[in-house]
Amino acid sequence: MKYTSLVEPASPTEEDFDAAAVTGTVVEPCKNIGTSLADTPCPTAATHPIHAGHTDERCCTPMDVLWMIVIAAGLVLLSWYAFAAEPHWVSKDGQAFTCRLQYLNANLLPEGRWREAKAYLDNGFLVVKPRGSATRRPRTPTHFSVLKQGEDPPRGRVTYLLNTDATGSAGLCVMRIPAKSRAVTHVDALVGR
Repeated sequence: MKYTSLVEPASPTEEDFDAAAVTGTVVEPCKNIGTSLADTPCPTAATHPIHAGHTDERCCTPMDVLWMIVIAAGLVLLSWYAFAAEPHWVSKDGQAFTCRLQYLNANLLPEGRWREAKAYLDNGFLVVKPRGSATRRPRTPTHFSVLKQGEDPPRGRVTYLLNTDATGSAGLCVMRIPAKSRAVTHVDALVGR
């Protein structure tokens, strides 16, 4: 803003208002006529920069926080479902299916974690091929006999105790499949054979 004299400051011009709109300063006409320029309070500067569309100094509104919470809860739910869900496939005749398999040690304690496996029935035996690269066991298909059905399976699941040895002393593992699977009747027929 240009002043023409020390006694009477000039009123703001149109150019001053245009410059103020670009820089974010507030321009008001001076009211203290007759005082020195150092005591003149105008033009005044804005206390904070003015952004298009934002009049609030807060970084986010309560609705923004609510949406962040909803999105975080959705991600937690999806990650839980990814670990809890067990995808299951079974053929139309129920002779081939996918299952979960966990090996047992000599003391009948779990050895490792549950692994995904493919299984099919072959002449009274269950042929199981575990999947996954982190397994210590060979990933070759193994013939198992079904010793018995589990007594206390998880809800919605059926468990079977499998064995590679006819005497029941070596190569024990537990197989888990959904209780509503078409393969349950075929595996039940192999129990104790």
